[in-house]
Amino acid sequence: MCDPHEGLVCLTNLDVTNERIPPVASGSCRATDFHYQGMINYAGYYQRKWENSNCTGQNVLVAPGENAYTSFWGKSVGGY
Repeated sequence: MCDPHEGLVCLTNLDVTNERIPPVASGSCRATDFHYQGMINYAGYYQRKWENSNCTGQNVLVAPGENAYTSFWGKSVGGY
């Protein structure tokens, strides 16, 4: 589970949290351990879901408190 009070970014597949990471700093990129479809942003900062492991390809900006489930699989998270 992903607790909103922890201030983390939660990466999900089929409504199951598979990875919880601290927010990524602005201008930085973090590859994830697996492909994910959903991102729940409980951090106080905008985060970007990226299609490729080096923060390239399709992307979507996820606001604080937003749950973004997209048709493309993410492989990295970038700070905004």
